[in-house]
Amino acid sequence: MLRLFSTYNVLAKSLGEDPDDQERLRFDHYATFVQIISSVDRAEGINWEIFYARYNSSKSMFPNLSRLGCTILSLPFPIVSALLPPTLCSIVLISAEDSVVKHPLRNLLAALSTSVCKISDLSFDYYDNTEEQLTSIPALQSLRRLTVDGPVSIAFLAAFHAENLTFLSLKMPLASDFNYTVFHGRFPNLDRLVVETNRGGANGMAQFVQAVYSPRLRNLHLQIIDWLDWLEFRDPSAVEDTSNIHSTLSTYITKALSLSNDSLERLHFTYGSDTDQTPFNLHSCFIKLALSFHLLTAVQVDVKYTSLLVDDTSLASMATSWPLLQSLRIKQELEEDLEPLDASDIAPTPHALQAFADRCPSLQELVVHCPFHTTTPSAIAAMTPLTQPTGRPGHLLRRLVVGPGDEEFDEPTRLRLALFVDALFPHLQGLESPLHDEYIPVGNLYSWPFGVQVTNTLVAMQTARRNAALRGAGGTVDL
Repeated sequence: MLRLFSTYNVLAKSLGEDPDDQERLRFDHYATFVQIISSVDRAEGINWEIFYARYNSSKSMFPNLSRLGCTILSLPFPIVSALLPPTLCSIVLISAEDSVVKHPLRNLLAALSTSVCKISDLSFDYYDNTEEQLTSIPALQSLRRLTVDGPVSIAFLAAFHAENLTFLSLKMPLASDFNYTVFHGRFPNLDRLVVETNRGGANGMAQFVQAVYSPRLRNLHLQIIDWLDWLEFRDPSAVEDTSNIHSTLSTYITKALSLSNDSLERLHFTYGSDTDQTPFNLHSCFIKLALSFHLLTAVQVDVKYTSLLVDDTSLASMATSWPLLQSLRIKQELEEDLEPLDASDIAPTPHALQAFADRCPSLQELVVHCPFHTTTPSAIAAMTPLTQPTGRPGHLLRRLVVGPGDEEFDEPTRLRLALFVDALFPHLQGLESPLHDEYIPVGNLYSWPFGVQVTNTLVAMQTARRNAALRGAGGTVDL
């Protein structure tokens, strides 16, 4: 019986068989200790009706449950309602296309609003384009976190005055002709906001962000992505100027970031389109629009399926305007057939790293995952770091990822890059060696500045420096 749930998979008896009284008592005993269930899925051969007489909305299967993970909405409603004890604080709901249950989301939300007074975290993706399913959302006044994914209209939130809500994440089409002023003052304690829409919804996204602005907002993530699985639900009122996508995006993002709020601390922007391969001008579409947020400590930009355009001036403006930065990630995901970088293309040089070493003393992580100019005369001339004052330990940056990762250099360029990086950031961590072209580590713990060759050289330099220090102290050197 307990094998339904990943925490309990010790019974050999299938749920398709009728458990005896001893097994039921054993289940009830251990179920009182369960506070978290990671997921509840359907299983073949289960006769759900054997539970109807024993568990219901008044007698929960897990009376002390606080967090319910991914729960398939196609489960019989009596079973779902038996998983909603008054102690429940968090639930994640997943839709199923072959559900035979009528109005499953509406029924469950109604049950939550009447029987679960402590619910504070609700997340669901639902692809029935009917706002009638969401009529119970406004009754959930205890919510602190709400995540909605699906092609529903934003109108369902209009009656939701959630003073306790601190986190809101929406992935949906956003019509440009909707009256977003109805959201003014609805979320006074909003701390983190995530909005994802397609390019046709960028204007609506900008209006929504302005409307729900809260002086307490610290974390903002804007996503404009054109390959969402509900892309067919396009906004018929949206007018998109495809002839100048940079101008269009700049206009809407400017509107979205026109917040009288210098307290924003974390800013994340994602753009991607598999239908338009126009290189994304990062400065005009994002950087210059965010330079007024001087208290930023973390900035991330993700550009998918197209190249991004950024240069030394743009990176230097970030370092100057965001002196409190602790993490900066700029990443692009390219098609495999991307043309090699040409010397005339807009791209930074290694000298851009100097600005962060000089102006961002708290920086711990720097990722600029795009091509760099490293062999032009100006790039070579700039690869001489400013002299550090005597006794200065150097910048304490821990993680550095620059370049696309597949670069190949001649010997002089490799050494010049390694010496330049080591002089700026002598305390890098996460350098693995020996790297090779087939193995470049992934994850947020590794450093690989300018690819395999330079990373391997930096490891050798760090090892030599450490061995020299150990010899001086009479210790054992690394081999």
